[in-house]
Amino acid sequence: DQLAAMPHMEVDAFLKALAGPRPPHIIDLRSHNLATQAGHVPNAHLTEYKALAQSLVGIDKDYPIVTICACPQDAGAVHAAYSLQRQGYRNAMPLRGGFAAWQAAQ
Repeated sequence: DQLAAMPHMEVDAFLKALAGPRPPHIIDLRSHNLATQAGHVPNAHLTEYKALAQSLVGIDKDYPIVTICACPQDAGAVHAAYSLQRQGYRNAMPLRGGFAAWQAAQ
C-alpha cells in the first residue's frame, strides 16, 4: 500500500527546515475551529482537503511541502501528501505526529 509506505518528515527535521534557507510550504488540514482553539504552526496555510490545489498557486513543483493534521496515524496529512505527489509536487510529505508533535517540540 503506497499510503502506508509513504515517508514522513520527522519533527526534528521539520524544525530544522523551518529555520533553514528554504522553509517548507506548510498545509494545515485541521478545521478552522480546531486551529483557533489549539493554536497553529506559524506561516502554515489552513486549507481544506478539497482546496489543496488552490493553496499551491505559485508554488514550484519541486518546493518542499509539509502537510499537517490532527488525525490518527496522520491519515489526513498522508492522503493530502499522496494527492499532491500525484499532481507532481514531488517533495510533499506528511509530518509524523502532526500538529501534536510540532506542539510538543516547542
